Amino acid sequence: MDKTQSESKAKKEITELVQEKDDQISALTKEKEEYIDKWKRSLAELENYRKRSEKQLEETKRFSLENVLYQLLSIVDNFERALSHIENSNSNPNNTLKQGVEMIYKELKNLLNQHGVKPIEALGKNYDPNLHEALEVVNKKHSKEEKSKSNKHIVVEEILPGYTFHNRLLRPAKVKISDSEKTEEPKMLKGE
Repeated sequence: MDKTQSESKAKKEITELVQEKDDQISALTKEKEEYIDKWKRSLAELENYRKRSEKQLEETKRFSLENVLYQLLSIVDNFERALSHIENSNSNPNNTLKQGVEMIYKELKNLLNQHGVKPIEALGKNYDPNLHEALEVVNKKHSKEEKSKSNKHIVVEEILPGYTFHNRLLRPAKVKISDSEKTEEPKMLKGE
């Protein structure tokens, strides 16, 4: 073999080795990019999981009190009845019993308010089956303006107040609603 052939052969071998190493580098670079992509996806999934877990924990904390708060509503109702009874009786207006009951009632209402329990405004509002439970439909004569409103059922009496808990219905308001149609007897909806 002459020198040029051996140089040519050596160059060819070097070129093949360089090509082989370039191919290996290219394959390793591609593999590295795939691992980095998988790592980034895993990191994003972990971050999403962390956020979902925090949100779920927050909701669990917030709504874990829901049952207790619902049960406290009956105590609020009884305080309202007691206050109404005390006011309707012929007792002294400076009665310490009345003042004590009012103080406890206010504390209980403040506690409920601090935990996100809000009363539903019902009286004079359009009937909303998502917020109100109609116990009775009563006849009421409406003016022409009232008849032109979109909903003919207006809450005319609140029998038991309703409440929401963090904008979620805790207890519907039990109400009587008006009906502009003329009938002789009131229609009973529930319990009759």
